[in-house]
Parts: sequence; C-alpha cells; structure tokens
Amino acid sequence: MKLIKKGKTINQIIIENHYGVDALDEAQIESLVEGILLSEEHKKEWHINLVLISDEIITDIHNQYLHDNSPTDVISFDLSEDFEEYYEGEIYISIDRASAQAGEFGVTFKSELYRLIAHGILHLLGYDDLTDNDRQIMREQENKILQKFNLF
Repeated sequence: MKLIKKGKTINQIIIENHYGVDALDEAQIESLVEGILLSEEHKKEWHINLVLISDEIITDIHNQYLHDNSPTDVISFDLSEDFEEYYEGEIYISIDRASAQAGEFGVTFKSELYRLIAHGILHLLGYDDLTDNDRQIMREQENKILQKFNLF
C-alpha cells in the first residue's frame, strides 16, 4: 500500500497479490498508477485497489457481475460516490490471461501486466471498449501511457 500526500489530499494504492506473482515490482506499479491519475487531466483524489487473481476467480467475477461465464483479462469497478471529487475503484487482473496474452502478443509478462493496469485505470476514467472504435481509442491511450513511462 502506498499513500501519496498531495496538498491536503491523500491518494492510496493497494496491491493485493492473491496469485503470488514473484518479483512483482510494486514500486513501478504504484508509479504507473500514480502517474496516470496525477496527470494534468485527472487532478482528483483517488483510492485504487489493484487485485491480481487467477482465471478461475476472474471468471466467477465476470459471470456474477457481467453475466459472462468466461475468463477475461481485466475488470474494473468504479466505486466513486462523487466522481467530481475523487476516483475510487477496484481493478481485477487475471495473471493467467496476462501470461497467455504476453505470449500471444510477443511481449514480456511485465509489459502485458502494465498494459492491463493502464487499461483498468482507463475504464475508471470513463473509457470503454465495447465497439471497435472505442477499443482503438483505448489501445492508443494505453500505448501513450506505456511509452510515457517507458514500459514497452
């Protein structure tokens, strides 16, 4: 967990590694989340819970909340009561999907994990990926973020 004090605001990142990912660079993950949410466009207080889980668990969540009984790579839940004042959310990432997609896309596991974290945060910021156009916009934003933080 990292608390970041910005003026009178305290921002919080909690990383729950339920999957037991070895050598997880929590400091780099915290920097990525912080960098996205503290950018010029997003100057609100935030509390983010990042949960790393298995395909089995994310499939249960996907089925329970989105009525789709298949694994997915990332699910974000916006828990903000007052979106104008702060972001509060949970981001669930399947480590199984991240690993499989890394191989499929020819990137490192770390790179794919960072892309999924950025993707989850973009969902909390209002981006969607239901249409081809929306997916293209999100992918462009993910690429900008990963380039900005040199995480390709």
